[in-house]
Amino acid sequence: MLLPRDTGIFDREVEKLVSISAARAAAVVSVACGQPVEFDGRLWIGGQEEDVVDYFRWRQADAGRCSLSGWCYWTLRSHGTTAREAARILEGASLASKHKLLRDHGVDFDGVPAWQRRGTALLWERCEKPGFDPRTGKAVVASRRKIVSDSDLPTGHAYAAYVRRLIASTR
Repeated sequence: MLLPRDTGIFDREVEKLVSISAARAAAVVSVACGQPVEFDGRLWIGGQEEDVVDYFRWRQADAGRCSLSGWCYWTLRSHGTTAREAARILEGASLASKHKLLRDHGVDFDGVPAWQRRGTALLWERCEKPGFDPRTGKAVVASRRKIVSDSDLPTGHAYAAYVRRLIASTR
């Protein structure tokens, strides 16, 4: 979750931000998925814009590594490997060997949906909503925010530019 530098939410209390953000994410995604999910929470404060960009890039890369490992683990498990044996096979395995393992089992990891490899962004978007002002009896247009998801995140330099645009939109 990227918060504006000047946010005053929950009086900027670290413990509250961490607990509420994890709880809110879990609730929203659980409802959207139709099954319970859990999130952990961390708070990281970036002093400069490039620190924030680097942090988000690192988190995306980490998500990709975790996704690859997860696909390997569950592919092995679905082919009868025990949990202990699957963990042993994957311990210390290189990225190339994990890709080969999946190919050998008929899985093209590059063909896995982007959201499973890189994550999903949930973004606030402004929208105009027609309404009616009962005090004046006139039609009005209200500005509202809604959450939209982006399940096709770019990678590399394009992702850095994406994060910079998000930072700029919070100013």
